[in-house]
Amino acid sequence: MEIDPNKLEITINNENNRFEARVGEEDVFIDYRMHRNRLTLIHTDVPPALEGHGLGSAMVKAALEYAKVEDLEVLPICPFVKGYLRKHPEYLPLVSEKYRTGL
Repeated sequence: MEIDPNKLEITINNENNRFEARVGEEDVFIDYRMHRNRLTLIHTDVPPALEGHGLGSAMVKAALEYAKVEDLEVLPICPFVKGYLRKHPEYLPLVSEKYRTGL
């Protein structure tokens, strides 16, 4: 299956606290919690059959862009999100200062 992460249709499902996308019959998502002006990114899930196509990174980027537009502070709990932030320091200003240590 040819997958272009740039064409991923990511939606925000506030009812289930997820950024999500459907690829074929599979769901790709990031679980989050919102509290006041803080967006806590908890868990990124990419089914094994879809790994290696950049879908997780596309999801994280969408969540961080949302945080930027909405002026939210990001708390990265998810190890995948932390890894993304290490590779994309341009998003570090969004991250709560106490969570920047160790990134």
